[in-house]
Amino acid sequence: MIEKQKNLNIFNKLIHKISDTYKEDAHKLKTFILDEISDMPFFKTHPDLYGMDESEACIWAFHNNGAAKTVVLFNQYSNATDIEYDFQIDEDWIDAKDWMMGLALHLSELHKSSAVNRDVNFLFLSIPIAELPGQSHSRIMKQIIRRMVDFKVKYDLNYEVVLLSEAQPWQSNDRFAISTGFAGRMMPIIASKGKSTHVDTAYKGLNAISIANEVVKAIELNTEMSDAFNKRMTPPPAFIDFYNVKSSNVLSTPQYTIATFNWHFLKDDLSKKLCQLKELCAWSVEDAINQFNYSYNEYLRKQALPSYRECMHFDFEVVFVDELSNHQINCAQNDSSAKMMVEMMDGFKCDQPVVLIGMLESFYPVVSSASYFEQTLAGVFSESLTYKEIQLDITPYHMTTSGINLFKHSDTKHDRVLGNMPLKENALFDVLKENEILELEVLHIGPRAQQECSRYSRVDAEEIVPYLIDALITCIK
Repeated sequence: MIEKQKNLNIFNKLIHKISDTYKEDAHKLKTFILDEISDMPFFKTHPDLYGMDESEACIWAFHNNGAAKTVVLFNQYSNATDIEYDFQIDEDWIDAKDWMMGLALHLSELHKSSAVNRDVNFLFLSIPIAELPGQSHSRIMKQIIRRMVDFKVKYDLNYEVVLLSEAQPWQSNDRFAISTGFAGRMMPIIASKGKSTHVDTAYKGLNAISIANEVVKAIELNTEMSDAFNKRMTPPPAFIDFYNVKSSNVLSTPQYTIATFNWHFLKDDLSKKLCQLKELCAWSVEDAINQFNYSYNEYLRKQALPSYRECMHFDFEVVFVDELSNHQINCAQNDSSAKMMVEMMDGFKCDQPVVLIGMLESFYPVVSSASYFEQTLAGVFSESLTYKEIQLDITPYHMTTSGINLFKHSDTKHDRVLGNMPLKENALFDVLKENEILELEVLHIGPRAQQECSRYSRVDAEEIVPYLIDALITCIK
């Protein structure tokens, strides 16, 4: 009981510190995490076993107990600057952002390991939530996995499992859920090309925004694009970016638009999903043309002019990046996916609409460690929770994604997705090859939370997660 209270005090102290640092200045979080690690007894004598990677995005710390078995504590920190957050804590609940809980829990595990030899090693990894220019998760993960491979060889390590401990939705007081897998995610980028004209003669062209609007309407929150498993669905697609690209003439209609959306999946074969996307885009262009012609004829009819004989014909195309000719691909020399796609479309007939579909580098394959959990930990965890009169719920997939997906080799057939990334020289290719070397398993074991508002959750302060981590260590060491 004394040890439990001591651990809880460390955890509460960390939550206070993280909250205060974040509220004052989000950019100071990296310094706070490094300072917290440097104050631990083990790292005071081993300063070479913690630090930041080359991009100064990932913070790592390797607590080497001289064992082979190694548990990876993976978490995220916020690098956002739009801070609106008030911290509160009482006996049972903490008002905190989800990522704070995972960070505090894993730092407290490092504290405990620094005080007592726990017969396993811990590798602490913390990466930013937001993917900033030059700091995509795949680029960060490339450096992380190479470091892990080096450590594996240098210290003869056997990586057992990667743990993500962000807060999870609260179900009831007597149930606790663990996710044995993570949904995949891809981010299609759709470039629409219309026929630009002066705004005073709008019926002489086709506004690219009209095309893009229909594409957005067809895809946004379309549950037919979600995957389901055991009566649970992935979140439907949601657009995260939409803008137009105009010529220097401010009174012309835009010729190009760029739209990007988030698309979760559970299926291993993504070819059918890409065909579905192409069909939706084709129907959307047809709808845009039909609405254009209906409006044009109404415009004529209301002026008592001959109508329904003046339909405009557009010979449009909907294509993926990997369907373009080498000439069209090679003509694009920009370092931005969006700008490259606009340059690629310049190779099409200039007076006809085009929808070009590509993929951003932000890609996470669907991964599952269900077999590992069932064979290794299910019985131990279930028995451990029984002592607390809590029932274990096993969830096949955690429906939100993070860099943890990139630790485990996946059966996802991702060649077509990678082939549609305009930026061919990206780190994702290397990550998906090198993670096979590590043979890692992945689990989500996070505290229970009740969503109070969009800014924070009320999170259960009870020590269930550290209790299960102790059970895991006992089982594998």
